[in-house]
Amino acid sequence: MKWEDTVASSVRWASEVKAFLNSLGSFDVVWEDSVKDYTGKAEVLVKFSKDKYIHYKWTYGSCAGCDNWDGMESEKVRADIARAVATYNLESLATWLTMLEKTRKDPDWDDSIMAAIRKEIAPTL
Repeated sequence: MKWEDTVASSVRWASEVKAFLNSLGSFDVVWEDSVKDYTGKAEVLVKFSKDKYIHYKWTYGSCAGCDNWDGMESEKVRADIARAVATYNLESLATWLTMLEKTRKDPDWDDSIMAAIRKEIAPTL
C-alpha cells in the first residue's frame, strides 16, 4: 500500500518519518498498526526493494510533557528515527518471524505482522 493510504501518514511526526523513508528510496508499506488520536502510535513495515525492509514504530503525545520530539528541529527528529529503525533482508525477516512466533505470549498481540512477514518471505521458501 502507498504511504498516503495508511493511518500512519496522518499522525503526528508522519512528515518526518516519511522524509526519512524517502531519503532511502521509493517504498511501499506492507503492514501497519497505527492509532490516530490526541496521543497515539504508528508502526510500519516498509519494503524498499525485493530484499530490503524497515520496521519502525513511534508514539506521540500532544505536548512537550508527553512527547520527546516536541520542540525538536526536524533534522534531530530524523536522526532519532534513523537510530531506531530495524533493517531487514528476507533472511533476517524470516529470523524475526521465528522469534515472534516463539516469544508471542500476549493474547492481545496482533498477529497481522506475522502474516505480513509470511507473505513477504513465501516466494523464497
